[in-house]
Amino acid sequence: MSPSEDEIFADLWEKEQQRPKTEDLLQYSSLREKMNAFGGYQNFESGTQFLYFIKHELPEILAGKKVVFRGMTQAKYRLFNKAQRAYQANKSANVKDEKTFHSSIEQMIGNARTVNNSVLANFFKTAGLRDNDVAILSFLQHYGAPTPFMDWTTDLYTSLYFALSSCTDEQLERYQNGPATYEIDDYFCFYMLIEDHILDMVSSFSQLSISSKSAVKYRTLKKKKFQYIDERFKGGKPVFSLVNNLHITNQKGLFIYNNSSHMPLEEVFLLHWTMHYLGNMSKGRKTPRTPMMCINFHKSIGHRLRKVLLELGINDETIYSKPEVIAKKAVPEILNALG
Repeated sequence: MSPSEDEIFADLWEKEQQRPKTEDLLQYSSLREKMNAFGGYQNFESGTQFLYFIKHELPEILAGKKVVFRGMTQAKYRLFNKAQRAYQANKSANVKDEKTFHSSIEQMIGNARTVNNSVLANFFKTAGLRDNDVAILSFLQHYGAPTPFMDWTTDLYTSLYFALSSCTDEQLERYQNGPATYEIDDYFCFYMLIEDHILDMVSSFSQLSISSKSAVKYRTLKKKKFQYIDERFKGGKPVFSLVNNLHITNQKGLFIYNNSSHMPLEEVFLLHWTMHYLGNMSKGRKTPRTPMMCINFHKSIGHRLRKVLLELGINDETIYSKPEVIAKKAVPEILNALG
């Protein structure tokens, strides 16, 4: 009797879990090593070619498709979320101890609800937002807590802003004018995922939540290998209440959840993609690489790219909208006498 797809996936998953994980595996050692992890992969060293690609070629390639993007300040970093990185940095933790990892996430959610006289829970209630674990994690994610969510965006140029975000203008000028080297440390990158590819492989977490009368609980979410989480609506009301801070609005953000304590998202995605095309494997065809696409671009391009982003109005103030800045800019000159 042939094993079921679930049994084969479980076997693949178990083998992957048994792979040794060291600090070196938090990042790729070279562009060549990284290339093997992605279905679509391209490097750019020329600013002119890169800008032509994102302005003209890429829109044609992605025409009619819903795509999500993530920019990275270093091309060498694997796609670990902040909770994974924090957990792996804790020398006393067994990085493969999934139970402790998830317990720490649940403890963080509980703490968030009660800190400062339960101000966050009260905020959700008074604002008419659904108090649920996904909403709590969304709030914590945008204020720097180590959550199992990873930020993605529906806007290419927003992802490119984040790719450059760790560099000052002076640093980008030095990259542009300095001696050119072409190691993996010399590249920014961004990733692309076609929404249909994700939704083909996983049951919709939003549908599970919409059909449930209870609040969305982390204990439900952690049973999933990974999930694509954007805001959905039922009866005109938001299901997850993700838009609970100003950041996510201009960032056009959404999340991808990874429940592993130690596997980067590209590896989890590859396992799902492999199972999705199990029929091809059984026929002896080559296992396809993940449909996650990766574009690396040399840091010397960063200075020109930032100018393009500024022309589009994408900057620190618009991406990280601060209430006090909005209030200050709203005041007309005639009311500014008090300074």
